[in-house]
Amino acid sequence: KIEGEMRVAQRIQERFLPSIPRISKFHFSLYARLEQSKAVGGDMYSYFVKRNCLYFIVGDVRGKGIPAALYMASISTLFNYIAPRKRTSSDICNTINNYMSDNVEDDMFITMFVGILDLKNGMLSYANAGHPFPILCTREGKEVKFLEDSLGIPIGVMRTMYKESRYQMERGDMIFLYTDGLTEAQNSERHFYGKERVKKVIESNPCDTPQQLVHIVLDDLKEYTGNSHEEADDLTLFAVQYL
Repeated sequence: KIEGEMRVAQRIQERFLPSIPRISKFHFSLYARLEQSKAVGGDMYSYFVKRNCLYFIVGDVRGKGIPAALYMASISTLFNYIAPRKRTSSDICNTINNYMSDNVEDDMFITMFVGILDLKNGMLSYANAGHPFPILCTREGKEVKFLEDSLGIPIGVMRTMYKESRYQMERGDMIFLYTDGLTEAQNSERHFYGKERVKKVIESNPCDTPQQLVHIVLDDLKEYTGNSHEEADDLTLFAVQYL
């Protein structure tokens, strides 16, 4: 009975994830992979287009299993409701954080990256609530770098004010987001995969599309940990390209 209920919970949680567009009528391309370490978990991503802008989020709830999944569902619902009514990424983070800080107990929190990409001119507004630094890949892999500014504390810890940062993306540029299930994955010698390896893999394998980028990183991760490796943590890889 418990296994059956968990399968239902897994299907419900999967419905919170938006489908990946095959062909976008807007000026972007997007691809994502989410792998839970258990039937349900705390990793999440979401996106939608509003007012010629792409709103997107990647998050990682502290913990695993059912408590993390319930927290993830709350954040996903809040984002989809709040974000269309906000103009900046920092406004979105502030509103979600104030609500979760006031209404959630049990020491639960989530690291989260929120971005708003203006599809008319390529201006990216973003705010980082304690999440691993995203990687920006300029056109044809000429430059690969971390977006290391605008780092705040995780969502739900305490009331605070998040800072908005901006970056001008050019045609063909990609932003790659991930959860710490990637960087904290370990090999047989218990060494972490690490963020520098992520950067080096992308630098060594210039990609044309978000799907290629995600699969190159995922393939290298599996080689590093061994194909029989069971993920110690939930894992999300998410890439957006401005076209």
